[in-house]
Amino acid sequence: ADSITVEAVAAGGVVGSSIEDDVRHIVEEIVESVCRATRSADVRPVSQASTRLSPTPSMTVMGPNSVAYVPRNDSSTPSVAANTENSQVPGESTPQPFESTWGFDHIVQKDAFLVFRSLCKLSMKSIESHDPKSHELRSKILSLELLLNVLDSAGPVLRTGPMFINAIKQYLCVALSKNGVSSVPTVFELSLSIFLALLSNFKDHLKMQIEVFFKEIFLNILQRTTSSFQHKLLVTVALSKICKDPQCIVNIYLNYDCDLSLANIFERLVGDIAYIAKGSNSVVLGHATAQQEKSFQLAGMSCLVGILRSLVE
Repeated sequence: ADSITVEAVAAGGVVGSSIEDDVRHIVEEIVESVCRATRSADVRPVSQASTRLSPTPSMTVMGPNSVAYVPRNDSSTPSVAANTENSQVPGESTPQPFESTWGFDHIVQKDAFLVFRSLCKLSMKSIESHDPKSHELRSKILSLELLLNVLDSAGPVLRTGPMFINAIKQYLCVALSKNGVSSVPTVFELSLSIFLALLSNFKDHLKMQIEVFFKEIFLNILQRTTSSFQHKLLVTVALSKICKDPQCIVNIYLNYDCDLSLANIFERLVGDIAYIAKGSNSVVLGHATAQQEKSFQLAGMSCLVGILRSLVE
């Protein structure tokens, strides 16, 4: 009994250390990415840097808003002692703070943006092995889980701030488009959850992106014979959550089907789900068993019931 206990403890220690190594590696990558971004953002153009007063030992900081400059022995150098709020170097405009040029009101928002961007880039890294114990796959899964937590707990700054909205469009949507076609079920399921979070919390800012995700990725998975049964079932379960939200159904119809320049997402959604609910899924599912076909059909019927109830409400 003692030997079994020791082996169990040892095994637990190995698992714990492996998880700690993964977390430590991800944190190190995030910190390194943030540091690189900060260093590159702080680099000024040569044309501007050459006109600024070069920092020398004779420049003494007097306070947060004032600088006293003691000239060198060169008689041609002017003497400057001024408050930075009320004066500037002749011939040069007042430099803007880094945060103001990026649209951040606080340094914490800047740090949050850099961490969010690093997580998106980490989730986009390619994986060589689908082994659940591989470091690359576990890092991708952990980064997607962290991104999902960020979206679910997003406050007003993240939901409406221009910099964060642009970060979602530029980084998260690209990561979602890559992971949304992943053959790894866990990665695909997390991508679906992130899509639902975007549809729930950021639909006002991502109209075009949501159309692409519906039309080119998730609804296409239902029609492709090469997609696995598990992927199709996960999409159907996600669609059932959408269909049970009356306001979401109305928004989809008004924003896409009533817009002549966009695809009829609601019409296609109802058509695909109705085809699934009919039970003629042998061609779509490929080599699925009878039990799998039945569960797939029930999931489609659940979506149709949700749509009808939403229309009534």
